[in-house]
Amino acid sequence: MAVPTDQEYSTATIISTNASLLDEITDNGSSGCMVKIYDSADTLLSTAPLTDPPGTVDGGTGQLTLTASGPDTSAAETEYAAYCEIHDAVGTWITRMPCVLGANPVSERLVLNTLLIVAGAPVSILTLTIG
Repeated sequence: MAVPTDQEYSTATIISTNASLLDEITDNGSSGCMVKIYDSADTLLSTAPLTDPPGTVDGGTGQLTLTASGPDTSAAETEYAAYCEIHDAVGTWITRMPCVLGANPVSERLVLNTLLIVAGAPVSILTLTIG
């Protein structure tokens, strides 16, 4: 076995951990969960609803994929996205992660096709994966 360059977990541990995270997100019901996107000054830029249920855990890799049910049709402010929060059905934030520019999934990042959010414009979430 090669010497690890970072901390590693077994697939069973990743599956269990991400299943528990998904359970925590849906503890107060799975309808009404959402992603809130903020700039670096903590200004709320956009809110997008998640599907019901809000995501799935891959049984082979343990990766948790959260899915938006559609775009935020009208962003609240104009600024660059810095991070997002995942909220449960009653509005409690469960986890935060950085936003990145791209088109492909990046673990523990919210991937957007542009980091510049424009007030009044739609905001679509491309990928949101954990693990």
